[in-house]
Amino acid sequence: MEEDERSSIEKVRGVLVRILFVILSVGMGYLFAYQWGFLPNGYEWIGEQSSTITIQKNDLYGLKDKELDISFEEDESFKMSRLRDQVEGQFLHYFFFFSTAFVMIFSFLQDRFIDEPLKKGQLFGALFTLFMAWVNVAMQLSQISEMVSGG
Repeated sequence: MEEDERSSIEKVRGVLVRILFVILSVGMGYLFAYQWGFLPNGYEWIGEQSSTITIQKNDLYGLKDKELDISFEEDESFKMSRLRDQVEGQFLHYFFFFSTAFVMIFSFLQDRFIDEPLKKGQLFGALFTLFMAWVNVAMQLSQISEMVSGG
């Protein structure tokens, strides 16, 4: 009976550690995306005046690259609001991507720490999930760049 209690306690402990890692991963994703504004190849909203919008383009390393002034016709206010929504919405996509990446890293490190063998299915599942999060970010950036270029 004592052996069963120990194994149950170890299982509960393992689950609690995983939950802690998920919470830490979500916190790190939030810090990267929202607090620090780390947006590789992303855009930042600077401001707007009547029919002109100013946004900041970031480079691959998340550093400020160049300011873009985009002008719209008077009857294209819907495009201005859509661009603003797209630029402000990319933080959420980066948040999901960074959170996914950190969950994958923490899970991998935890499994290595307890000498659990690397399972091919887990690896492919984690990489696929990370890939899908990146596709989400890439689609968002593609839509923004299309709107910026006048499409």
